[in-house]
Amino acid sequence: IEDINNLGTIYRFDEKGWLPNKDDFKGVKPTPTDLSNYIIGNNAAFFAPQGGLRASTSDIGQLIRYLKNDGKTNKIISSETIKLMKTNQWTFAENNGDNYNGFFKQYGLGLHHTNLNTSDIINNPDFFGAFIGHAGDAYGLISDVYFSEKQDFGFAIITNGCLIPFEKGKNSSFYKFEEEIFKLVCEDYIKNKTIAKKKSIVKKVKNSKK
Repeated sequence: IEDINNLGTIYRFDEKGWLPNKDDFKGVKPTPTDLSNYIIGNNAAFFAPQGGLRASTSDIGQLIRYLKNDGKTNKIISSETIKLMKTNQWTFAENNGDNYNGFFKQYGLGLHHTNLNTSDIINNPDFFGAFIGHAGDAYGLISDVYFSEKQDFGFAIITNGCLIPFEKGKNSSFYKFEEEIFKLVCEDYIKNKTIAKKKSIVKKVKNSKK
């Protein structure tokens, strides 16, 4: 990271107010960690959740486009492997694993599958199909990145702390404020798609008159 001030500090809010929990470097780059004795693949928790990755919504957006399109833009991972990652591999059934307090109901290889049943709705399953991606919850950060199975659509959301109480939503195991954001981005996509379709129809009618 060239400018440490571009790194977002993550906060939690409690009776004392906003408290920094992660990356509160106050403009000073930290001393690099000594990894000379670290054995690759030994313990990823050493680097914190997700291997200590710092990423922007733009970075994450590139990742979900890559997965959505089966890696066709770059052959780092084969299309066959990505399709396997996107295929459901596990469905929760009472005692066959930890569903994180009801949050995870179906999972691929590293990818969460949601929007599939009445207690797990992001938006309009008939239109969008499953939403595939990942949800983040650590140190006060709440984030989501998902793409639609049926539509050319996805979204990435990152917050570095939230004053809204972490209440469970009405239609899913996501938080209430996440549901409100999902509604906005999904309805905006549906509206724009409808407008584009109407414009296409008008264009075809005009061309046929010629």
